[in-house]
Amino acid sequence: GGVPYVAIIIPIAGFIVLVVLLSYVGLKYHRSQRSHRRTLKTVRMHMEKLEMRVANECKDAFTALQMQLTDVHGNETEIPFRPFSDFMSSVLFPGTEPDTKDLLARLSAPTSKVVETPRLTQFKQLLRNKQFLQ
Repeated sequence: GGVPYVAIIIPIAGFIVLVVLLSYVGLKYHRSQRSHRRTLKTVRMHMEKLEMRVANECKDAFTALQMQLTDVHGNETEIPFRPFSDFMSSVLFPGTEPDTKDLLARLSAPTSKVVETPRLTQFKQLLRNKQFLQ
């Protein structure tokens, strides 16, 4: 007598199935963690590259700005300025084309053949008034 053979085999088989199942779950978990770590590392590398590119662009832009300021302020005896007609056209007509500048030049010319109306005369006076343009 004793214990039946089946009563010993079933718990051992169940234990083996449980060990295999737990090993499979553990292996899947380990692979997913490794995949997540790889993805995180890749994202960090991309972020660092992007940060370096932005830092280099900022540094280049700052250097260019300093060079422009050096060019502008290189000669301290002269104040840089634009011709008054260019200034007027850029203030009154931003993004203008040369046609507008020609119009302003004709309006400010003393021998203008434009028919002068009182409103045009007032407009010309406003264009010549530097306080108005500021």
